[in-house]
Amino acid sequence: MSMRSKQMIIVAVLSILALSSTLGCSVCRLLSGGSGASARRAVAAVPATNTPQPTFTNTPIPTDTPIPTPTATPTNTPVPTNTPVPTETPVPTNTPRPTRPPAPKPAPKPEQPKPAAAPQQAAAPASNKQFSGQVVKWWPNCGSAGAKGKVLDKDGNPVNGLRIKIWTDGWEGAYSLVSGVGLTYGPGDWDLLLKPGQSGNFKIAVSDWQTGPDQYQPVESDVVNLDFNYDQASCQPEGNGHQWAEIVFTRNF
Repeated sequence: MSMRSKQMIIVAVLSILALSSTLGCSVCRLLSGGSGASARRAVAAVPATNTPQPTFTNTPIPTDTPIPTPTATPTNTPVPTNTPVPTETPVPTNTPRPTRPPAPKPAPKPEQPKPAAAPQQAAAPASNKQFSGQVVKWWPNCGSAGAKGKVLDKDGNPVNGLRIKIWTDGWEGAYSLVSGVGLTYGPGDWDLLLKPGQSGNFKIAVSDWQTGPDQYQPVESDVVNLDFNYDQASCQPEGNGHQWAEIVFTRNF
């Protein structure tokens, strides 16, 4: 049965009780009073009062009592474990690169026979002149011909300031630049250039000292004979051609 139904039953019971009380009082007065007209007058003399109607008081509907929520049982707090100390990361080492195997050695080339050395001019006999000369070596060259060398004193020290002259029969000849003073000369150096492919017999000697600008003093010198020859077989780098003569002039006094 709902709460509202219970309240309606209670109100009905109270109304019945109130009505029964009012009817009972009226019956008692009739029984205790006289009869006949006196009684009717007495009843008539009492004005009827309005029986108050019962007021209905709204009983508040009880609200549902909230069911308490279960209290969570506290859990055991885990004890912190020891944090492990980080270990040192090893430094990476250089990975060695594979080495290349050694290349096979080429097979040795068969030795080629060396050309016979050109006969060197014999040492010049002691000279009674101020300068003496000697051919030191012949050089093969297919592109040019000429003579080159040094001027030295008896102790092997270079001597500068001298011109060398080369000539042949029917040609007055040419002079070198002053020894040791030319643009590309070292101390005591000189050279003379002939026509490419020159052949034949030429003569060469120390000509003079330079004593001033365009001033030269002749000197006494031995004359050295040079035999130039030219052919394609002998002028190669390993040939024995006579295209360039290397000569050393020595100052004797």
